[in-house]
Amino acid sequence: MNLKEIKLGLAVDLVNQPPQKEILSRVYRSVDQFRAYLGKFTDVQLNAKERFGSHLKSSYTLQYENATINLDLLTNPLTHSQTVYGFNIN
Repeated sequence: MNLKEIKLGLAVDLVNQPPQKEILSRVYRSVDQFRAYLGKFTDVQLNAKERFGSHLKSSYTLQYENATINLDLLTNPLTHSQTVYGFNIN
């Protein structure tokens, strides 16, 4: 499996997720299917939180042994639901 296939698989899985209260846990489960390539999960860091229109944008870094996933989440302050705004794998 190559990086392009992993990005495509995650994109399909994450885009099809409805807004949820704790979407980060769903992201962990989605990424877990690629553990053989990414390696063991080692760390998560909140990099930034900023206003994004009427929403709050949070940027996280998920560190694995063989890759880093940069993840942006949007949170609706009224409903507290979150959606994936974007991600990148390095």
